Amino acid sequence: MSFRTKLLFVVLLTIFASVSVVAYAVTHYTQAAFEAMDAERTEALVAQFKKENSFSAGRKSPIKQKT
Repeated sequence: MSFRTKLLFVVLLTIFASVSVVAYAVTHYTQAAFEAMDAERTEALVAQFKKENSFSAGRKSPIKQKT
């Protein structure tokens, strides 16, 4: 192999490794951010559901039921 070919392989390997590391980091941090956001939304929905059910536990339903 000539020096020029070896140098090309080293440069290509360096570029490939750099792009791979950046892509992994972006994927990892993006996934972590979305999971945290999803957990916050889930907690908010559960809290809202519990709050609405606690209000309606002591009252009758405003919808008239057929007898």
